[in-house]
Amino acid sequence: MITAITVRSIENREEWERFCLSHPLPQFMQAWDAGLLMQDMGEEILRLGIFVDTALVGVCLASIVRARRGTYLYAPYGPVLQEWKIEYLHALTAALKQHGGKEKADFIRLAPFLERTEAHLKLLAETGYRVAPIHMLAESLWLLDLADKDEATLLADMSKTTRYSIKRAAKDGVEIRQTHNQNDLNTFLQLDDLTKERHHFTPYPDK
Repeated sequence: MITAITVRSIENREEWERFCLSHPLPQFMQAWDAGLLMQDMGEEILRLGIFVDTALVGVCLASIVRARRGTYLYAPYGPVLQEWKIEYLHALTAALKQHGGKEKADFIRLAPFLERTEAHLKLLAETGYRVAPIHMLAESLWLLDLADKDEATLLADMSKTTRYSIKRAAKDGVEIRQTHNQNDLNTFLQLDDLTKERHHFTPYPDK
């Protein structure tokens, strides 16, 4: 029986990471370092922990986004919960609302890494959330086990369209490589600008 649920800031990196890594599918967007990256990009962040008595049962890394559409709290692939219980979600939402009020936020946006089922949608709706008209992160993900599979097997397991796209990219000379060369970054940004012009979307700033 749940006796007392509290939500408070977590300042201890080890405590945060230990909880995140205990999840069956740890989310890099909720990792401690993701918060550091957000701060490097000039964003304000919240690192909130959900506790039942003294036991940590959930974490939520959220940033305060100030955009043309309004100010809002955004948790990419968050929260991460031990169990998806409505009591945990209510407590977290109340804490986010409190922080949001101080920042004059217009809304809260969660993007949990969660299977889209009727039960999960009902749980979120009962806590006051609704499905957003557009997605911020990849909406549908393919989890592929790469262990002990050669390239031919991996390709054979893919859909015909995916297999064709990969082979076509190889024919077109597409390369994937790691680099620390500033000139390569500039090339990427030029391609990003071209893509923006073709598909008419608002990109992230170059910085």
